[in-house]
Amino acid sequence: MPAPGPPGLNTQRIGLPASPQIRIPIRLWFALVILSVALATVATAQQLAGGTPGCAHNNGRVCPRCDRDDLWVVVEKCLAGTARCFRPEHSNYGYIVVKDISPAKPAAYLLIPTKPVSGVEDPEIFKEPIVNFWQYGLEESAKYPGPHPNHSLAMAINAECARSEGQLHIHISCAHVGVVKTLNQGDSKIGFTTPTPERFPGFRSEYQVIKVRGLTGDNSPFEVVRKTLKMPGDMRNQGIAVIASDKPGEFYVLSTTYHDGEGGGGAEELLDQSCAEQ
Repeated sequence: MPAPGPPGLNTQRIGLPASPQIRIPIRLWFALVILSVALATVATAQQLAGGTPGCAHNNGRVCPRCDRDDLWVVVEKCLAGTARCFRPEHSNYGYIVVKDISPAKPAAYLLIPTKPVSGVEDPEIFKEPIVNFWQYGLEESAKYPGPHPNHSLAMAINAECARSEGQLHIHISCAHVGVVKTLNQGDSKIGFTTPTPERFPGFRSEYQVIKVRGLTGDNSPFEVVRKTLKMPGDMRNQGIAVIASDKPGEFYVLSTTYHDGEGGGGAEELLDQSCAEQ
């Protein structure tokens, strides 16, 4: 018995009235099947990614979970007065601070712009007021999370493919004590102009470290990291952390690069978001 092929269908053999048959060439039929499978695969990938197509296409690949809008909903509710948040005295600063609701992050806060800004890949990060958000985060850290003896302030933002939200947010908490110890031990080799490669015990990613005096203008970590890149488009792959130095007014700016299939870019890993390590 011959194997079934593409339509058309012999209606007379099954007792149906004859009708004009539409015959599809075998090559076209197989092409249509392949196309339908491809479209279904793309749709599934977009669903797994958690949002709209094109949210985070990194070198032609879709980043997982990068475009959820939960934080933007929080911003809207905060501005409407229906959600708890902390707002600066000067409204032109353009941000709010909210408590991170993760049970694993009891001493963690998020600084979020009050207008749509996607993340490190967004050109808005080089414009005021967002370029100065690290300084604002430093100021807010005096209350959120507040002083924690023997712990250093730390802030971080993750690379496009290492984040779970489509609204820019800077994590504010404490630094892992082992990270601070490594930085202090290597302080003499870390300069203010050329990044120094560094690895930290317990973390897989390599970081580029540079020191700055202040966190605004040209010393904004956004600007500092941009100047170290060969390609401007690589900004989307950068995770950035800021850790306060023991020296007043000095900070370490650390950047880690996301590599497709290898991870990286998650600078938030350097934060102890319980501020409880000994």
